[in-house]
Amino acid sequence: ALRGPGIHRIRSGKLGFGAPKPDSGYSAVWRQINKLLDSSMSKPLTVEELGRNLMAPPIGLKEGPIPVRVVAALLARAQEVGVYEEGTFVGYLSSDVIDRLVKNPARFSIRNFALRGARAKVVAELARRLQGRGPALALPLTWIEQRLSESGLTIEQLIQSENQQQAANQVSI
Repeated sequence: ALRGPGIHRIRSGKLGFGAPKPDSGYSAVWRQINKLLDSSMSKPLTVEELGRNLMAPPIGLKEGPIPVRVVAALLARAQEVGVYEEGTFVGYLSSDVIDRLVKNPARFSIRNFALRGARAKVVAELARRLQGRGPALALPLTWIEQRLSESGLTIEQLIQSENQQQAANQVSI
């Protein structure tokens, strides 16, 4: 169900989840799921709301395939989307958690915590202040580096991006 459209395939040498092949017929559903996940940056989105949205026009997906598609998208974006069960962060989507999510989607919510906008500014400033401060601050700096590398970024890239954004904002004012 996920291999054919390319949602579950080898990516960067490892089996993983990601966007379907453009010609698979799954692209519209995938785009809608991602649009909703992106909107959860400002407020949590319940899995029940996500499902209702996918069943409504223009997508019109039947209820049956929704959990499979939603879980695949959550796994694909695991580094930037958090899942909460009754308000408690779920660190890993185990088969038990997925079973509960499918049986009672209203108990689960999603929150996007990707490093964009104000979040990126805070992390860039924190990293900038931690750099070169000695071994006592090496652990938090390493943690930031690991989180960024999971998103394909380095501290330097994030700081440069934020500096460019600040410069662009000053020019547009």
